[in-house]
Amino acid sequence: MNNLMYFTEKNDVDSCDHSLNDGLYEEIQIENKVDKTTDSCVEWQEPGTDFQNIHDTTLEHLSTNHNRPDQRFDIAEVDESQVDTKSENHSSSQLQSHSKFQTRERSYNSYLHIKTHTGETPFKCVSCGKAFELEIVLNRHIKIHTGEKPYKCPTCGKSFSHNSELSVHIRTHTDEKPFQCPTCGKSFLCKTRLEHHIRTHTGEKPFKCVTCGKLFNEKRYLQDHTRTHTGEKPYKCFTCGKAYARISNLCVHIRLHTGEKPYKCVTCGKAFNEKKNLQVHTRTHTGEKPYKCFTCGKAYARISNLRVHIRLHTGEKPYKCVTCGKAFNEKRNLQVHTRTHTGEKPYKCFTCGKAYACISYLRIHIRIHTGERAYNCVTCGEAFIWNRQLQRHIRTHNEKNPHNCVTCGEAFIWNRQLQRHIRTYTG
Repeated sequence: MNNLMYFTEKNDVDSCDHSLNDGLYEEIQIENKVDKTTDSCVEWQEPGTDFQNIHDTTLEHLSTNHNRPDQRFDIAEVDESQVDTKSENHSSSQLQSHSKFQTRERSYNSYLHIKTHTGETPFKCVSCGKAFELEIVLNRHIKIHTGEKPYKCPTCGKSFSHNSELSVHIRTHTDEKPFQCPTCGKSFLCKTRLEHHIRTHTGEKPFKCVTCGKLFNEKRYLQDHTRTHTGEKPYKCFTCGKAYARISNLCVHIRLHTGEKPYKCVTCGKAFNEKKNLQVHTRTHTGEKPYKCFTCGKAYARISNLRVHIRLHTGEKPYKCVTCGKAFNEKRNLQVHTRTHTGEKPYKCFTCGKAYACISYLRIHIRIHTGERAYNCVTCGEAFIWNRQLQRHIRTHNEKNPHNCVTCGEAFIWNRQLQRHIRTYTG
């Protein structure tokens, strides 16, 4: 047999996200591309690279983490017609097959290693053009575009694209966190998350952007960052066509179409489509404000609000109108301002049809229909629809009337009262 047909129980390997030398192999035909006498990489120029050690590590991992002894590898090396499954010769044949596998697996790992030098990626995605070294990795990637989720949680019914994702998810029901940090004792659902966490202690950032040199402690963060240079947005919504650079952003977007809100507040029951929104909401109950301004000490529940606040101190206004040049310290303020040029009013009242450029204006308008009076006077308890009405009312309780006539000195609560008074002198 000139080529090696290598089989693994893929789902067992996937279940922990552990990378077994890019161990997602399925019926891969291997050509002999290494020195048969040394199994050294012919590109690397360093003889004696021990690819057998990679194989041994793979077998040890499967045996330790998946209860898989070495013999559970199914190797298509033995002519089935010569194997008597009921005789002792069967065990001998399995042993011979396993020995052949160990020899040929070294060539297989050498073959994969050579690809790191050649950059060969023959398997290409027809949807986005991304290319991969292995067909099985391409098949996993394709599920991103098709939305296929064949692995279903028996507890809650949630579906996943990969078995490894399901295995980790199941632990959220069992509260199992078998991977513990030796430094701080924090536990994790899977080994990869522990490995990423450990780098927060060591400060290691092994993944470097070739464009700007920025370092990252996780490969996925580097991949996301790289797209800020390339502009690539490979994750596309099948409903509306909107594309994203991160698959997590696409998952959140899809919930706008499905209405799914999986994150629920245990205090008031309010549900959210993003975990971070639930975390921010929870602080309205706890009063927690973890993001503090180093200049004035003011604290916020959201880091985005702190960033905007800091611009009050720095005077930074990074959002500029392309029509008139006016600058703003918040992106949403620029968006509202832009509508003064375009005339766009996307926020419409379902009761009377009146439209507004800003959603806050619509919320205030709706109170006219509902009768809600959200602004209350702390002195007399009178309630008002608008805040400006409350501010005017508060002045009626103040001893001083702020608007004074320069001619006679008489004071008034409202400026319009003063202007009317002045006309009695001027005619």
